[in-house]
Amino acid sequence: MTKFSKEITTLDLMLPGLFNGLTFTGFRALTVFIMVTFIFPYLLPVVFFVAIFMVLILKKSVRGLKECLATDGKYKGPIHDHLATIVNGLVTLRKYERGTYFRDMFVNDLEKSTNVVFNYYLVNRWIALHLDFLCLIFSCGATIFAVTMKDTISPDLLAYALTLLSELIMFFSITLRYSAEVESFFISANRLYKYTSIESEDLLVKDGDDTLSQDGVAWPWKGQIEFDDVTMRYRPELDPSIRNLTVTIEPKMKIGIVGRTGAGKSSIFQALFRLLDCDGGMVRIDGVNIADVGLHLLRKSIAFIPQ
Repeated sequence: MTKFSKEITTLDLMLPGLFNGLTFTGFRALTVFIMVTFIFPYLLPVVFFVAIFMVLILKKSVRGLKECLATDGKYKGPIHDHLATIVNGLVTLRKYERGTYFRDMFVNDLEKSTNVVFNYYLVNRWIALHLDFLCLIFSCGATIFAVTMKDTISPDLLAYALTLLSELIMFFSITLRYSAEVESFFISANRLYKYTSIESEDLLVKDGDDTLSQDGVAWPWKGQIEFDDVTMRYRPELDPSIRNLTVTIEPKMKIGIVGRTGAGKSSIFQALFRLLDCDGGMVRIDGVNIADVGLHLLRKSIAFIPQ
């Protein structure tokens, strides 16, 4: 959710402003370019030459901006996770004297994220330095050209043309900077689009939910729970957390699940609530396969008290 909210903030707050700046400077540069074309066409080849160099600088730097933003998104998540873990488990960490270990993990991730942000601004300054240097070279060249052509061109027209050329290069440089920012921030849109490909949960309500009531008694009627050769894993590349579990819990039976950390105790409840679907086997409540029950009905019919 932290990453998702950050991407939404980028798209809703930052990109519109960048688009406005890009549109304004782009149209302003186009207007000045048209005026220069009619008033002082002699320097147009030089303008095209400088523009080509600016575009090459932009292409070289945008890859760095994209990589910085992608890496920053990778490191921002663990920072919030570690902070939440430390705050929620502060008493336990002090009890077992593990505060230093988690603090070092938090500082390490924070340093990585800070280094990425620093490199992002460093690339931005690199773009600005090179574009300003090209603008300086062009301004000097245009000034020298104007001095040599002072006897053949009207001084008023020459001064006006130099002003337009300076504005043209300046606005073109700003336009390229805005376009680099917009292109780099569009990585947020790519991340949001990837969220659409995430496999969603099963249907919340299914057609057979209304038929599960018997004699006015809502399902489940007795509370018998059967795990039939259940296997479950958290991700396809991981080993199963539950492997071939077969057990029947009769109604009103009190049982205890004992095991070391990571043995799969909590995973049994995740399978029961269908927070994760089983890789194999099935779970039945009063003889009804919970995979055939809508998630709303299933989860509101079961209750548990967290430890």
